[in-house]
Amino acid sequence: MGYFSISRIHTSLGIFRLTGHWRCQSYAVEGIRVETLDILGTDGWLALALEKEAVKTLIGELTSELLAHLLEKEQVCADSRQT
Repeated sequence: MGYFSISRIHTSLGIFRLTGHWRCQSYAVEGIRVETLDILGTDGWLALALEKEAVKTLIGELTSELLAHLLEKEQVCADSRQT
């Protein structure tokens, strides 16, 4: 899986930063794994606990926007073909 790091992404659900891994083959996404997820609050970045059900649901709701962002940036697909 290729590593990704998004320092700031504006989504329909808020502003986030995150890291993780994803796998794609010929620009078809095979999987995504979020390893860190922070949301921008009024006092700065707040880390979200990935083990919480609400956060898992949030990641599911964010997935299409995250994948669109990654594919647009072509941040990982070329790397994942090499690993």
